[in-house]
Amino acid sequence: MRLFAAVDLDLAARRVAAAVAEGITRQLSHGNSADALRWVLPSHLHITLRFLGETSYEQADSIRLALQPPWESETFLAAFAGLNLFPLAGRPRVVGLGIDRGQDQLAALKAELDRRLGSVGLAPSARPFLAHLTLGRIGRKLRGSGSDVRELSPPIGCTRRDGLSIISLCMRAGCLIAGRATMSSNLSR
Repeated sequence: MRLFAAVDLDLAARRVAAAVAEGITRQLSHGNSADALRWVLPSHLHITLRFLGETSYEQADSIRLALQPPWESETFLAAFAGLNLFPLAGRPRVVGLGIDRGQDQLAALKAELDRRLGSVGLAPSARPFLAHLTLGRIGRKLRGSGSDVRELSPPIGCTRRDGLSIISLCMRAGCLIAGRATMSSNLSR
């Protein structure tokens, strides 16, 4: 199974993210990219700390145990900060919201996660960590360079300055079924 460790969001943050996705869809309704976007379902929205990849059931059990002890971090607030497209250059493949306030706490959670995963033999990720909330993926239907996506402006209401409550760390299993990503319920606290 494909696993990732993530931070779950509160309901208010999920609503803001869904509204942003709707605003982007409206902006693209006259361009060639609207059909190429596949939005993450609001119930599946999360902030990925680390993608763990294909994992055996035995290894998943070890990971679950490593994640169970109490965490050093307490509940904290984070805030969205504008629209991100990844990769930063070339044809974009991911549309997401940046995280402003709470970036340091999320980085500390990621560091603690890496330490815990190291205890079960998983080396730290070599990729630099940039906290963001993935809103959707841009499929192969995108024609050209995707310049109309690169020119998007964050819809009004995209930035949530009052903060979103970071309430829990979870480990989820994700898989592709008929080209649509699905996720199981939380596998850990």
